Amino acid sequence: MAIDLNKKATKRLTDVLVDKTGEAKEKTQQISLYLPVSKHRKLKMESVRTGKPMTKIIEEWIDTEI
Repeated sequence: MAIDLNKKATKRLTDVLVDKTGEAKEKTQQISLYLPVSKHRKLKMESVRTGKPMTKIIEEWIDTEI
């Protein structure tokens, strides 16, 4: 039985990782975002009010807008 070395060499990376529990999670990419202090403060207040991390709030906004 021959081994297809080309197939192994061209194995593609995916955007999904599997954690220790076996659950699939999408990879993340860090970005820099510059906001006026007043908008950052409003975002932080929303985070405290809802109990959600600021990242989650931004992700949800992006999902509804894009």
